Amino acid sequence: FSWKNIIKQIIEVWHQKYQEAQQDTDFSKKDTFYTMPHFQLFKHYASQIIDLNYKVKATEQGIKQIQTKKPLEIHKELKGKIYNDEAKLIISFAKDKILLADLFNKMKEVYNDLSENEFMQHVLWGLKHNLLQVE
Repeated sequence: FSWKNIIKQIIEVWHQKYQEAQQDTDFSKKDTFYTMPHFQLFKHYASQIIDLNYKVKATEQGIKQIQTKKPLEIHKELKGKIYNDEAKLIISFAKDKILLADLFNKMKEVYNDLSENEFMQHVLWGLKHNLLQVE
């Protein structure tokens, strides 16, 4: 198993549940101990994936993080996938609102071998930890 495949499967389930929610007009169903209230549990999840056409901006917390000399707190299982220097550089380039495509090009100038997939992993990690926000 690879994380890429697992994430794709999760996204497919989200889209499927979203489509079901759009078609299902009977929300009077009662949830029981044996059924999971999918639409209540997942209603705050994103229904679309971000792509290079979105704009992002560093949050106040993100700017404070890069101003400190301390490394970002990256979970041990993500070490080797999320790199401190790259994450901090993404945040510093995003101090002002920037298109992800432009941000990716700036990052490619510094990290020639950076793939779009690796870049997006860093962006999603930054969004998850409130270091970046989608504008």
